[in-house]
Amino acid sequence: MRVAQRWILKDPSTREEYIRRHREIWPEMKALLKEAGYKNYSIWLSGTDIFAYYEVDDPDRLLPTLEASEVRQKWEDYMRPLIYLGENDVPESLEEAFWLE
Repeated sequence: MRVAQRWILKDPSTREEYIRRHREIWPEMKALLKEAGYKNYSIWLSGTDIFAYYEVDDPDRLLPTLEASEVRQKWEDYMRPLIYLGENDVPESLEEAFWLE
């Protein structure tokens, strides 16, 4: 399954900090993402828009693995001052318009 999402940088002046935090992502967070099943995960920025793309083979494993992790909660608390995820802290899911395999 391929997933694309969008969220928003709260303040354009924090763009470099957002990038720095991801370049220095905690090893335990990377391990958790892999354990949850993320593959080919990338994040892109355009102005204050943040776009994420990832693939996952077992979507039913993804959320339970993340929700059971203290690492995920700590990472979200660390990133929350920089980003607005959307209503109920859920990123906007993007509709695929085209895919060339």
